Amino acid sequence: MAVVLDAFISGLVGTLKDMAKEEVDLLLGVPGEIQKLHDILSNIQSVLHDAEQRRIEDEAIKYWLTELKNAMYDADDILDECRTAAEKWTPRESDPRPSTLCGFPFFACFREVNFRHEVGVKIKGLNDRLEEISARRSKLQLHLSAAEPRVVPRVSRITSPVMESDMVGERLEEDAKRLVEQMTEQDLSKNVVVLAIVGIGGIGKTTLAQKVFNDGKIKASFRTTIWACVSQEFSGTDLLRNIIEGAGGKYNREQSRSQLEPTVERLLRGNKFLLVLDDVWDAQIWDDLLRNPLQGGAAGSRVLVTTRNEGIARQMKAAHGHLMKLLPPEDGWSLMCKKATMNAEEEGNAQDLKDTGMKIVEKCGGLPLAIKTIGGVLCTRGLNRNAWEEVLRSAAWSRTGLPEGVHGALYLSYQDLPSHLKQCFLYCALFPEDTEFRGSAIVKLWIAEGFVEARGDVTLEETGDQYYRELLHRNLLRSQPFRPDYKNYSKMHDLLRSLGHFLSRDESLFISDVQNEGRSAAVPMKLRRLSIVANETMDIWDIVSSIKQHESVRTLLVEGKRGYVKDIDDSSKNLLQLRVLHLMHANIESLPHYIGNLIH
Repeated sequence: MAVVLDAFISGLVGTLKDMAKEEVDLLLGVPGEIQKLHDILSNIQSVLHDAEQRRIEDEAIKYWLTELKNAMYDADDILDECRTAAEKWTPRESDPRPSTLCGFPFFACFREVNFRHEVGVKIKGLNDRLEEISARRSKLQLHLSAAEPRVVPRVSRITSPVMESDMVGERLEEDAKRLVEQMTEQDLSKNVVVLAIVGIGGIGKTTLAQKVFNDGKIKASFRTTIWACVSQEFSGTDLLRNIIEGAGGKYNREQSRSQLEPTVERLLRGNKFLLVLDDVWDAQIWDDLLRNPLQGGAAGSRVLVTTRNEGIARQMKAAHGHLMKLLPPEDGWSLMCKKATMNAEEEGNAQDLKDTGMKIVEKCGGLPLAIKTIGGVLCTRGLNRNAWEEVLRSAAWSRTGLPEGVHGALYLSYQDLPSHLKQCFLYCALFPEDTEFRGSAIVKLWIAEGFVEARGDVTLEETGDQYYRELLHRNLLRSQPFRPDYKNYSKMHDLLRSLGHFLSRDESLFISDVQNEGRSAAVPMKLRRLSIVANETMDIWDIVSSIKQHESVRTLLVEGKRGYVKDIDDSSKNLLQLRVLHLMHANIESLPHYIGNLIH
């Protein structure tokens, strides 16, 4: 993936430049090879932008990039061997400093002749391999492009969690008002009434539901209000837990679904409640799981469902169904202005660009998610007509071969990211759908993977936090409005996550009992990142050891539903390139001693 390559190569070129100055190649017995490696990579880097633009529709370019990327990982692994050797042999401050120390910090102590020879041979072999890869550029007719400009984000504009900024136009306000009235009207014929918001992905169902959920009249009418995300990968047990938490109850993580259902029933019996089920994909969630526990609610209780499938609303016997419509052009322009500007003054000045802006809105097809992400792109440009027209002319709008439902605007928003942010965006897509990211936690994982660049006196954590806020700024992550510290928590829209899976499929694999039931997942030739959502029928370590390519894995993310992950198997000994071992909701009481032997 050229995204990783551009950032990857930039880092390697910088390291090689320092190595060449210190004449490390002479120490390794391969004079001139490090400068040669530096020059080859610099030349290849000049065509990466064109290669990335064309890789989706050109299999030959895609294959060329995959070969190049694997070579870059091997180069990074060679440097890692040297770093590890340096740490092993570098004396403590209290020890006498040997006179044979090389000035370059990573290569301070190549004391072992065999090791020096081995590294030298690997570097020469890598050069031969890269020369062959580089020679094929002309056949692919890749064009030179200027170095990627450093995009400096304008002043942070992460705003209030109140969702008004996403609600534009009289129609949407009227829709919200009508839904609030339907939710609060007296209906004594049933204790619990289901209502539904239906529409395609990215059209604003969740935004409308949040507007209703936060309405003062709703808060005054219901004793208990609960928000629960469902999604394609939902677990019935986890959903019951979320409802229990939302109702102010407690549960034991060892409790099964059959044990949790009575707790839900007890908490909501005689209680007038509102339950929002966001992003429902299967009507069985109602018939098989929730209908009975919820029936004891007081008269006037409501369940509000958001779904892409009108048939699900019918199967759940929704008394009212609200069908979301695409935004009309003027409302689309209003939304884009809010996302493309920093303040009210800029929003007013943006009217001078309305002619170009309306053409961009038209390309977004009235889809709010597309409009918001493009607004994030335009905000980085300022109110510059030439820059807006450049966005309008982008070839990404008409890119074919994208996953179903993924609008070209989303791909354009991804393409507009600097390479270091592309890596971070794709990394977020590794996590299960509806994962709530804590900013400081995801930044630590980016740092472990080497995605965060060192910048002078600024700490890596501070730089990583800037990356995180820039993804929020661009509407590629969305802050969570129900948290008082909303700026520090976010989620990724499932269409953006789908785009991330698609773009990283040549090196990443996501496995869950839902997505991979009844079929075997395609494993990349060189697997670098593996994400597994476990259940009681899955043995995580059997899966890991069964994947022949697992020894090249750098990130292993494991989410153990209900604590199903209870230990770390011996197969993890072979994960020699591992940078990140992230265990979520695991029940592991102790770590095996060999974990400390992993070089990272």
